[in-house]
Amino acid sequence: ACCCCGCCIGWLITFIVLIATSLKTLDQGHLGIKFEHWSQTISGEPMTEPGVKSVGPLNNLVRYPSVFQMVYFDDFENYEQQEHEVVKPLVHSRTYDGLQVYVRVSFQWKLEAQHIKSIYEILGGAEDLLFDRRTEDKPSFVESLVRFARGALTQVCSQYTASQFFGNQTLVEAKMRETLQATFNQPEKGLVISIQGLQLRSVDLPSKYEAAIAETQKQEQDYQTAMAERATNRMKLDSELMQAEKKQEELLVDAQGNVRAIMEENRAWVEQYTNFQKKQAQSYAAVLRALNSSSDPYGALFELMRQKALKAHNPDKVTLSM
Repeated sequence: ACCCCGCCIGWLITFIVLIATSLKTLDQGHLGIKFEHWSQTISGEPMTEPGVKSVGPLNNLVRYPSVFQMVYFDDFENYEQQEHEVVKPLVHSRTYDGLQVYVRVSFQWKLEAQHIKSIYEILGGAEDLLFDRRTEDKPSFVESLVRFARGALTQVCSQYTASQFFGNQTLVEAKMRETLQATFNQPEKGLVISIQGLQLRSVDLPSKYEAAIAETQKQEQDYQTAMAERATNRMKLDSELMQAEKKQEELLVDAQGNVRAIMEENRAWVEQYTNFQKKQAQSYAAVLRALNSSSDPYGALFELMRQKALKAHNPDKVTLSM
Protein backbone atom coordinates (compact mmCIF):
# COMPACT_ATOMS: atom_id res chain seq x y z
CA ALA A 1 0.00 0.00 0.00
CA CYS A 2 2.82 2.37 0.87
CA CYS A 3 4.53 1.55 -2.43
CA CYS A 4 1.33 2.25 -4.36
CA CYS A 5 0.83 5.51 -2.51
CA GLY A 6 4.41 6.55 -3.25
CA CYS A 7 3.93 5.84 -6.95
CA CYS A 8 0.76 7.93 -7.04
CA ILE A 9 2.51 10.82 -5.37
CA GLY A 10 5.41 10.50 -7.80
CA TRP A 11 3.10 10.53 -10.79
CA LEU A 12 1.20 13.48 -9.34
CA ILE A 13 4.41 15.45 -8.87
CA THR A 14 5.51 14.55 -12.39
CA PHE A 15 2.13 15.64 -13.76
CA ILE A 16 2.31 18.93 -11.88
CA VAL A 17 5.84 19.55 -13.16
CA LEU A 18 4.77 18.79 -16.72
CA ILE A 19 1.80 21.12 -16.41
CA ALA A 20 3.99 23.85 -14.93
CA THR A 21 6.57 23.53 -17.69
CA SER A 22 3.80 23.63 -20.29
CA LEU A 23 2.60 27.09 -19.28
CA LYS A 24 4.47 30.22 -20.33
CA THR A 25 3.56 33.88 -19.92
CA LEU A 26 3.54 36.35 -22.83
CA ASP A 27 3.85 39.91 -21.55
CA GLN A 28 2.15 43.01 -22.88
CA GLY A 29 4.12 44.50 -25.79
CA HIS A 30 5.61 41.14 -26.81
CA LEU A 31 5.09 38.73 -29.67
CA GLY A 32 5.70 35.02 -29.20
CA ILE A 33 5.96 31.72 -31.04
CA LYS A 34 6.31 28.18 -29.64
CA PHE A 35 9.77 26.61 -29.52
CA GLU A 36 9.82 22.78 -29.61
CA HIS A 37 12.36 21.40 -27.12
CA TRP A 38 12.90 18.02 -28.80
CA SER A 39 13.14 19.25 -32.42
CA GLN A 40 14.80 22.59 -31.52
CA THR A 41 12.55 24.38 -33.99
CA ILE A 42 9.63 26.79 -33.83
CA SER A 43 6.07 25.73 -34.63
CA GLY A 44 2.53 27.03 -34.63
CA GLU A 45 1.26 30.51 -35.34
CA PRO A 46 2.63 33.73 -33.83
CA MET A 47 1.00 34.81 -30.58
CA THR A 48 0.05 38.47 -30.29
CA GLU A 49 -2.22 38.60 -27.22
CA PRO A 50 -0.64 38.77 -23.74
CA GLY A 51 -1.43 36.11 -21.14
CA VAL A 52 -0.60 32.55 -20.10
CA LYS A 53 0.07 30.24 -23.05
CA SER A 54 0.15 26.44 -23.12
CA VAL A 55 3.13 25.35 -25.21
CA GLY A 56 3.52 21.72 -24.08
CA PRO A 57 5.96 20.05 -21.68
CA LEU A 58 9.57 21.27 -21.83
CA ASN A 59 8.69 23.63 -24.69
CA ASN A 60 9.22 27.36 -24.49
CA LEU A 61 8.31 30.68 -26.10
CA VAL A 62 10.53 32.67 -28.42
CA ARG A 63 9.72 36.31 -27.77
CA TYR A 64 10.01 39.53 -29.76
CA PRO A 65 8.99 43.14 -29.10
CA SER A 66 5.72 44.26 -30.70
CA VAL A 67 6.22 47.99 -30.13
CA PHE A 68 8.62 50.47 -31.70
CA GLN A 69 12.28 50.16 -30.73
CA MET A 70 15.04 52.78 -30.99
CA VAL A 71 18.62 52.26 -32.09
CA TYR A 72 21.13 55.06 -31.44
CA PHE A 73 24.59 55.21 -32.94
CA ASP A 74 25.81 57.82 -30.48
CA ASP A 75 28.05 58.50 -27.48
CA PHE A 76 25.69 59.98 -24.91
CA GLU A 77 27.30 61.17 -21.70
CA ASN A 78 26.01 59.58 -18.48
CA TYR A 79 23.54 57.48 -20.44
CA GLU A 80 21.26 55.14 -18.49
CA GLN A 81 19.75 52.19 -20.31
CA GLN A 82 16.09 52.75 -21.20
CA GLU A 83 13.44 50.27 -22.23
CA HIS A 84 12.97 49.91 -25.99
CA GLU A 85 16.36 51.57 -26.66
CA VAL A 86 19.72 50.30 -27.84
CA VAL A 87 22.79 52.56 -27.89
CA LYS A 88 25.85 51.64 -29.96
CA PRO A 89 29.06 53.49 -30.94
CA LEU A 90 29.03 56.04 -33.74
CA VAL A 91 29.08 54.90 -37.36
CA HIS A 92 32.68 55.20 -38.55
CA SER A 93 33.31 55.39 -42.27
CA ARG A 94 35.13 57.29 -44.99
CA THR A 95 33.59 59.79 -47.34
CA TYR A 96 33.70 59.47 -51.10
CA ASP A 97 36.76 61.74 -51.14
CA GLY A 98 38.56 59.66 -48.50
CA LEU A 99 38.08 61.61 -45.26
CA GLN A 100 37.21 59.87 -42.00
CA VAL A 101 33.72 60.62 -40.79
CA TYR A 102 31.88 59.76 -37.57
CA VAL A 103 28.12 59.87 -37.86
CA ARG A 104 25.48 60.03 -35.15
CA VAL A 105 22.29 58.37 -36.37
CA SER A 106 19.11 57.06 -34.78
CA PHE A 107 16.28 55.05 -36.29
CA GLN A 108 13.04 53.40 -35.22
CA TRP A 109 12.09 49.84 -36.15
CA LYS A 110 9.20 47.48 -35.52
CA LEU A 111 8.40 43.79 -36.08
CA GLU A 112 5.15 42.50 -37.53
CA ALA A 113 3.73 39.20 -36.24
CA GLN A 114 3.43 37.63 -39.69
CA HIS A 115 7.19 37.89 -40.24
CA ILE A 116 8.64 36.56 -36.98
CA LYS A 117 8.94 32.97 -38.25
CA SER A 118 11.35 34.00 -40.98
CA ILE A 119 13.03 36.50 -38.63
CA TYR A 120 13.81 33.62 -36.26
CA GLU A 121 15.61 31.72 -39.02
CA ILE A 122 17.89 34.73 -39.65
CA LEU A 123 18.29 36.55 -36.34
CA GLY A 124 17.03 34.08 -33.74
CA GLY A 125 15.00 35.16 -30.74
CA ALA A 126 15.12 38.61 -29.15
CA GLU A 127 15.64 37.57 -25.53
CA ASP A 128 18.85 39.60 -25.35
CA LEU A 129 16.85 42.70 -26.31
CA LEU A 130 13.88 42.05 -24.03
CA PHE A 131 15.52 40.47 -20.98
CA ASP A 132 19.20 41.33 -21.46
CA ARG A 133 20.18 37.67 -21.56
CA ARG A 134 21.59 35.62 -24.38
CA THR A 135 21.91 31.89 -24.98
CA GLU A 136 25.58 31.17 -25.57
CA ASP A 137 25.09 28.90 -28.58
CA LYS A 138 22.71 31.32 -30.35
CA PRO A 139 23.46 34.57 -32.16
CA SER A 140 22.57 37.89 -30.56
CA PHE A 141 19.45 39.42 -32.10
CA VAL A 142 20.56 42.94 -31.22
CA GLU A 143 24.11 42.55 -32.52
CA SER A 144 22.89 41.06 -35.79
CA LEU A 145 20.35 43.85 -36.34
CA VAL A 146 22.95 46.50 -35.47
CA ARG A 147 25.50 44.90 -37.79
CA PHE A 148 23.08 45.01 -40.74
CA ALA A 149 22.19 48.64 -39.99
CA ARG A 150 25.80 49.74 -39.53
CA GLY A 151 26.79 48.12 -42.82
CA ALA A 152 24.01 49.92 -44.70
CA LEU A 153 24.84 53.29 -43.15
CA THR A 154 28.58 52.86 -43.76
CA GLN A 155 27.85 52.17 -47.42
CA VAL A 156 25.84 55.39 -47.72
CA CYS A 157 28.62 57.42 -46.07
CA SER A 158 31.06 56.24 -48.73
CA GLN A 159 28.81 57.61 -51.50
CA TYR A 160 28.99 61.28 -50.47
CA THR A 161 31.81 63.79 -50.26
CA ALA A 162 32.66 65.64 -47.07
CA SER A 163 31.26 68.87 -48.48
CA GLN A 164 27.94 67.14 -49.19
CA PHE A 165 27.81 65.90 -45.60
CA PHE A 166 28.53 69.41 -44.39
CA GLY A 167 26.28 71.28 -46.79
CA ASN A 168 23.32 69.01 -47.48
CA GLN A 169 22.65 66.62 -44.59
CA THR A 170 18.99 66.38 -45.61
CA LEU A 171 20.01 64.64 -48.83
CA VAL A 172 22.31 62.22 -46.97
CA GLU A 173 19.63 61.52 -44.36
CA ALA A 174 17.05 60.67 -47.04
CA LYS A 175 19.51 58.29 -48.72
CA MET A 176 20.29 56.62 -45.38
CA ARG A 177 16.60 56.08 -44.69
CA GLU A 178 16.03 54.67 -48.17
CA THR A 179 19.02 52.29 -47.94
CA LEU A 180 18.13 51.12 -44.42
CA GLN A 181 14.55 50.40 -45.44
CA ALA A 182 15.79 48.40 -48.43
CA THR A 183 18.24 46.46 -46.22
CA PHE A 184 15.51 45.37 -43.82
CA ASN A 185 12.85 44.75 -46.46
CA GLN A 186 13.97 41.62 -48.29
CA PRO A 187 10.97 39.28 -48.24
CA GLU A 188 12.67 36.90 -50.67
CA LYS A 189 15.26 36.25 -47.92
CA GLY A 190 12.72 36.27 -45.10
CA LEU A 191 14.04 39.54 -43.64
CA VAL A 192 11.20 42.03 -43.13
CA ILE A 193 11.59 44.66 -40.41
CA SER A 194 9.70 47.93 -40.68
CA ILE A 195 11.91 51.04 -40.51
CA GLN A 196 9.63 53.90 -39.53
CA GLY A 197 12.08 56.78 -39.37
CA LEU A 198 15.74 57.80 -39.37
CA GLN A 199 17.46 60.91 -38.04
CA LEU A 200 20.96 62.03 -39.03
CA ARG A 201 21.82 63.70 -35.75
CA SER A 202 25.31 65.04 -36.50
CA VAL A 203 28.44 64.46 -38.58
CA ASP A 204 31.98 64.74 -37.23
CA LEU A 205 34.64 65.52 -39.85
CA PRO A 206 38.33 66.39 -39.30
CA SER A 207 38.49 69.76 -37.53
CA LYS A 208 40.71 71.42 -40.17
CA TYR A 209 38.39 70.32 -42.90
CA GLU A 210 35.32 71.52 -41.01
CA ALA A 211 36.96 74.94 -40.60
CA ALA A 212 37.76 75.08 -44.32
CA ILE A 213 34.26 73.99 -45.24
CA ALA A 214 32.77 76.58 -42.87
CA GLU A 215 34.84 79.31 -44.53
CA THR A 216 33.84 78.07 -47.98
CA GLN A 217 30.19 78.06 -47.00
CA LYS A 218 30.54 81.59 -45.62
CA GLN A 219 31.99 82.74 -48.92
CA GLU A 220 29.24 80.94 -50.80
CA GLN A 221 26.67 82.61 -48.56
CA ASP A 222 28.27 86.01 -49.20
CA TYR A 223 28.18 85.28 -52.92
CA GLN A 224 24.53 84.27 -52.75
CA THR A 225 23.75 87.44 -50.77
CA ALA A 226 25.56 89.59 -53.34
CA MET A 227 23.73 87.87 -56.18
CA ALA A 228 20.42 88.40 -54.40
CA GLU A 229 21.22 92.10 -53.90
CA ARG A 230 22.22 92.34 -57.55
CA ALA A 231 18.95 90.76 -58.60
CA THR A 232 17.03 93.14 -56.32
CA ASN A 233 18.85 96.19 -57.70
CA ARG A 234 18.35 95.00 -61.25
CA MET A 235 14.66 94.50 -60.59
CA LYS A 236 14.47 97.99 -59.11
CA LEU A 237 16.25 99.52 -62.12
CA ASP A 238 14.05 97.57 -64.52
CA SER A 239 11.02 98.91 -62.67
CA GLU A 240 12.33 102.47 -62.88
CA LEU A 241 13.09 101.99 -66.59
CA MET A 242 9.56 100.72 -67.21
CA GLN A 243 8.13 103.70 -65.34
CA ALA A 244 10.30 106.11 -67.37
CA GLU A 245 9.27 104.45 -70.64
CA LYS A 246 5.63 104.63 -69.59
CA LYS A 247 6.04 108.31 -68.66
CA GLN A 248 7.71 108.96 -72.01
CA GLU A 249 4.82 107.29 -73.81
CA GLU A 250 2.35 109.40 -71.84
CA LEU A 251 4.26 112.60 -72.70
CA LEU A 252 4.39 111.57 -76.36
CA VAL A 253 0.65 110.95 -76.39
CA ASP A 254 0.03 114.34 -74.73
CA ALA A 255 2.38 116.07 -77.21
CA GLN A 256 0.70 114.42 -80.16
CA GLY A 257 -2.65 115.49 -78.77
CA ASN A 258 -1.41 119.08 -78.39
CA VAL A 259 -0.04 119.05 -81.95
CA ARG A 260 -3.36 117.88 -83.30
CA ALA A 261 -5.20 120.53 -81.30
CA ILE A 262 -2.86 123.32 -82.53
CA MET A 263 -3.12 122.09 -86.11
CA GLU A 264 -6.90 122.06 -85.90
CA GLU A 265 -6.91 125.51 -84.32
CA ASN A 266 -4.55 126.91 -86.98
CA ARG A 267 -6.53 125.28 -89.77
CA ALA A 268 -9.75 126.82 -88.44
CA TRP A 269 -8.11 130.24 -88.03
CA VAL A 270 -6.60 130.17 -91.56
CA GLU A 271 -9.89 129.03 -93.01
CA GLN A 272 -11.76 131.78 -91.17
CA TYR A 273 -9.16 134.39 -92.15
CA THR A 274 -9.24 133.26 -95.79
CA ASN A 275 -13.03 133.49 -95.86
CA PHE A 276 -12.87 136.93 -94.32
CA GLN A 277 -10.36 138.14 -96.90
CA LYS A 278 -12.44 136.67 -99.71
CA LYS A 279 -15.51 138.50 -98.46
CA GLN A 280 -13.49 141.71 -98.13
CA ALA A 281 -12.20 141.36 -101.68
CA GLN A 282 -15.69 140.66 -102.94
CA SER A 283 -17.00 143.75 -101.14
CA TYR A 284 -14.24 145.94 -102.55
CA ALA A 285 -14.87 144.55 -106.03
CA ALA A 286 -18.54 145.52 -105.72
CA VAL A 287 -17.61 149.01 -104.55
CA LEU A 288 -15.11 149.30 -107.40
CA ARG A 289 -17.79 148.41 -109.90
CA ALA A 290 -20.02 151.07 -108.41
CA LEU A 291 -17.27 153.64 -108.79
CA ASN A 292 -16.47 152.82 -112.42
CA SER A 293 -18.49 155.89 -113.51
CA SER A 294 -16.10 158.24 -111.74
CA SER A 295 -13.01 159.66 -113.42
CA ASP A 296 -10.66 157.93 -110.93
CA PRO A 297 -12.40 154.82 -109.59
CA TYR A 298 -9.31 153.44 -107.82
CA GLY A 299 -8.57 156.71 -106.16
CA ALA A 300 -12.16 156.92 -104.93
CA LEU A 301 -11.89 153.31 -103.64
CA PHE A 302 -8.68 154.02 -101.75
CA GLU A 303 -10.25 157.15 -100.23
CA LEU A 304 -13.19 155.10 -98.96
CA MET A 305 -10.79 152.50 -97.53
CA ARG A 306 -8.80 155.25 -95.79
CA GLN A 307 -11.91 156.72 -94.23
CA LYS A 308 -13.03 153.30 -93.05
CA ALA A 309 -9.63 152.59 -91.51
CA LEU A 310 -9.73 155.91 -89.69
CA LYS A 311 -13.16 155.15 -88.27
CA ALA A 312 -12.09 151.68 -87.14
CA HIS A 313 -8.88 152.94 -85.49
CA ASN A 314 -8.71 154.05 -81.86
CA PRO A 315 -9.04 157.86 -81.87
CA ASP A 316 -6.51 158.17 -79.04
CA LYS A 317 -3.85 156.64 -81.25
CA VAL A 318 -4.53 158.64 -84.40
CA THR A 319 -1.79 160.95 -85.69
CA LEU A 320 -2.75 163.33 -88.53
CA SER A 321 -0.50 165.49 -90.66
CA MET A 322 -1.99 168.87 -91.58
